[in-house]
Order: sequence, then C-alpha cells, then structure tokens
Amino acid sequence: MHVLVIREESASRKTAQRLRAASHVPVILPLMRIVPRGTAIPDGTFDAIVFTSAFAPALFSGLRDGESLLRLPVFCVGDATASAAREAGFENINSCGGSAQALADQLVRVMKDTGARILYPGARDKAFDLVAVAADSGFTIAEFELYGADLVDPGQVALASALRETGNGAVLLHSARSAQHLGHLIEKHQLGAQAASLTFIAISENVAMTAKGALPAENFLVLVAKLPEEDAMLALIGT
Repeated sequence: MHVLVIREESASRKTAQRLRAASHVPVILPLMRIVPRGTAIPDGTFDAIVFTSAFAPALFSGLRDGESLLRLPVFCVGDATASAAREAGFENINSCGGSAQALADQLVRVMKDTGARILYPGARDKAFDLVAVAADSGFTIAEFELYGADLVDPGQVALASALRETGNGAVLLHSARSAQHLGHLIEKHQLGAQAASLTFIAISENVAMTAKGALPAENFLVLVAKLPEEDAMLALIGT
C-alpha cells in the first residue's frame, strides 16, 4: 500500500525504511522543518532532564556543555525518544508511556515534593505545560528553546501530486500539530476530493480528534493506534 509520510525529513526517512521493510510504498512530503536555535543551556545545576521528542537528545548533546549532563536521569515521552536519547549517549533513561500526560504522571510520582530542578530542552511550540504540572507538585521545570519545528507549505502542486500518488492508501499522523497543518493545507489548496479516499492513521486519540476537526469534511476515515507508538500505527495500514 502507498503511505503518505509528512514528518520532518530525517524522521520521514526512518519511517519510510520501516514501511519498505513491510512491503509498503512510502510517499514522503515533509510538512515540518526542524531548525536548531542554538540556545545556551541555562545556568545552575539540574537533577534530571525531560525530552518530549526524538529530535531533542542529539541536538542537546551537541551543545556546548551538553555532554557534561549525559549521566543525569532522563525522562522520555516514549520508546522512540528513549532510543534517541540512548543513541545520543545518555545512560539513565526512563521511557514514560508514549504520551505527555503519562510523562507528567511519571514525573509527579518520582519528583513530587523533592524540590528537584529538571531541565526541559524542547521545541519553541510546546503542546503540554509541564511547568504548571511541576509547580503544583513541588519541583521545578527549567525550559529552554532547543529548536523550532517550523510548518512547511509545499504548495498546491506538490501536495496534490503526493495525494494522487498515495491514491487509496494511508496517511500517518504522528502529532496533533502536523494533523492540524495537513487539514489546513488540504482545505487551503482545495484538495478535499483527492484526500477523501485516504485512511488517516493517528498515533493517539488526541491526534485523531485534531485531525477530524481539521479535515474539511466529516466523512474522512481516521483510525487510532492501540498504543501511542509507530509500530501500532503501521499495524493499522490496510485494515
């Protein structure tokens, strides 16, 4: 089956490899671009680090003084991010269930009323407020902008071509932001008819709800992975 992948380019390539291994045909059209911000690590000492995307560990470890923090406990939003942290050289890694809420719950269980200071290097646009969670639970989150995830409009011709190539296949939606953006582009470029035959596969219920609200008609088929991970998304292709 042809499968449209709209992730950032390097992430799309990894997903494409997995699709080919499963005898599917990837159609890659990145709708997001990762832009490192080069922000310096905040001053002071930290008790742990939080990562909510697989882009963050490598970018962080490449910063000046980033390597000095590799031995701190790391809390990752899910297995893919945990794997990226391991590849970046981190040693004490906790994978926290695949959602921001599960990550927040784990932090509260471990850090509640400890007064710990946790470093949170992440994107400019954050979908979940960990700072508020920490403030209510007796520890501190120190955020800093590690990168921007900039949305990309490839234009009507490129999007129409990708939808046409995907045919009656599937679209993988890895985040609510990308689902919202794709829906906006389909409506903006008046491509609802071309997209109507596709099956949209969301990594979570929240992403599915965002997709349903963003797509320009109510009859689009949106499936939800049983677990918030790519394996569960791929298992739905062709169902």
